[in-house]
Amino acid sequence: RVFSGTPSLTIENDYYYKLVTGILNKKEPLFLRTETAAEEKPGYAQFLATEIKRLGADSPEYRTQYGNEWVLPRHKLIDRRTLLTFTYDPETYRRQPAALRAGGLDVAKEQDRSVLTWGERRGSKNIIEGWRHWSGVDYEVQAREIARTVLENELSTLHVDIQGVGNPVLEMVRSNIVRLCSNTPGFKPCHVFGQTMTADDCNRLYVQYQAELTHGRVAYPNVESPERNLFEEEHIDAECVYKQDRLKIDKPKGSTTAHIDYVVSA
Repeated sequence: RVFSGTPSLTIENDYYYKLVTGILNKKEPLFLRTETAAEEKPGYAQFLATEIKRLGADSPEYRTQYGNEWVLPRHKLIDRRTLLTFTYDPETYRRQPAALRAGGLDVAKEQDRSVLTWGERRGSKNIIEGWRHWSGVDYEVQAREIARTVLENELSTLHVDIQGVGNPVLEMVRSNIVRLCSNTPGFKPCHVFGQTMTADDCNRLYVQYQAELTHGRVAYPNVESPERNLFEEEHIDAECVYKQDRLKIDKPKGSTTAHIDYVVSA
């Protein structure tokens, strides 16, 4: 049985997509080279010749639809297959005392989540150790829990997106860190910095993060958790949008349910 789809870099046929990526609980599909199929069906050969002339044999559209290749659309941040190679076994992971330990906080608006990502820089590698997220806008509760999470994980710096309500949340987190450090033996201070998110700031940060992903310099724990699922889902969904030569990472165009909180936090 031969499946075909409309030449496109978007998923036009959900069943075909799930079959190819092994999501459905069925036997592995049988793939035939287009040349082999064309030998058996002259009409298909004529159709391929028309498509090659229209699309070009080296085009992403032709390679995805007729060559059974998974080609990352140019506007996507990262593809699933590549992202999944970045996992590590947390059972074998040990912190390095001399490494820079830091976190990033994206503060929730009404329709999304506050997300805290933390880890350490080890040589050229960024090791993500964990995530936490909070729904809603109860910022006082969030600030207390964020401060405790930061100190329990021995972070030396925390960067907070201060656009919108981020700046007051930063001050609440900072005051909670000071309070906890004065009342709890063993807690060491963490320096909290505000990160502005102008178009130039976003371009600089996103270009840097895109390069880290492209060169495989990001690792995250292979654990079963809702946070890991959201981290992967948001990175795979995220789109790269250029405005006046500046890069911005955004949720999929037209989506009303997608978020990029885990991307911004990282």
